Amino acid sequence: MYSLEQKNVWIYEEDYPSTLSGIEMSNPLDIIYKFYRTWSLPQAKLYLWQAVKYNLTDISTPSKELRPKYHRFLIEIERLVDAAWIVYMTHSKKAIGTNRFSKDYLKSIQNDDFISFLSTTELSNPNAAIRDFFEFDSLCDWKKCFLEKIRKAIVNPSYDLFFSCNTLTEFVRFSKLSKLLEGLFLLLDQYGYHLDHSEHNVGKNWFTGVLPEVIIEKIEHFKSDDLHVNLQHFANICYVHRFHHEWNGYNTYRVFESYENVLEVTHTVIHLLNKPSSKNKRENIQKIRRLFNNWSPGRITRFVSKLLLTSRTFEWGYKEYISPQKEIDELTRLIYLAHEIY
Repeated sequence: MYSLEQKNVWIYEEDYPSTLSGIEMSNPLDIIYKFYRTWSLPQAKLYLWQAVKYNLTDISTPSKELRPKYHRFLIEIERLVDAAWIVYMTHSKKAIGTNRFSKDYLKSIQNDDFISFLSTTELSNPNAAIRDFFEFDSLCDWKKCFLEKIRKAIVNPSYDLFFSCNTLTEFVRFSKLSKLLEGLFLLLDQYGYHLDHSEHNVGKNWFTGVLPEVIIEKIEHFKSDDLHVNLQHFANICYVHRFHHEWNGYNTYRVFESYENVLEVTHTVIHLLNKPSSKNKRENIQKIRRLFNNWSPGRITRFVSKLLLTSRTFEWGYKEYISPQKEIDELTRLIYLAHEIY
């Protein structure tokens, strides 16, 4: 590969890590390590999720005080992706160090939803997530089609509002970038950059940024009239999965809102059922609880995400996926359970 350090222009339509200096290009893992010394993994995914939602509609745009923070975050994301591209181009074919994590640990961080999007295979081979990211979008295309669009939406919330078709693709790019964030986080350990995972995995939900105990408090205030609303949110996800759609920013935002709502309600119930105090609940609740022994917050996230990622909208890029009706029924039962516990 040509010497990136000697290249001082970004040629049109060509991949180039434009945010990095010559010294940084020669040490991309240092850039990645510094990123995670600044942002925890759940915090990075939370900021990314919020920035993507802001790009879709001005319903919940960030305040003027928050916009500089999100804009700086996106600058650091670009530097991270530039560094990941160099790793992809120069390191992906080299032998990597031994994965020091046990299978039990990898399974636990998946179940806890600390690692939300990586598959079991990608957990033990984080390079696969890097490869998947750049095979979907070139570095140049990612900057033009995703990054710049989000940046403009943060600065000017009305930018491109309501006029972008097939914007559910934003969820695909969000998912792949989240996988990249998770893959790079795990990859650092294989190159000797050891992060203290306990400092990152503080138990907060990546999509709300709060502790499960705080979410659990909300369940006490559910009203029976809210049940149909929560069920409708899940129905929206299933409907999107089954049928082809034309999209704009507004209706995509509504699907994203449903996605977040379904995760919040179902995660809340799972956390509550796993609390020691839940063992003292009514006997009928305990019978229902046994049905969800194999469900975890991480499994829920991956299942609900897959429903969107395999939408009929993406028939051109994804293999047909028929979701098991049993799993859909079980998640529906979880939503009912949220309103039966209290």
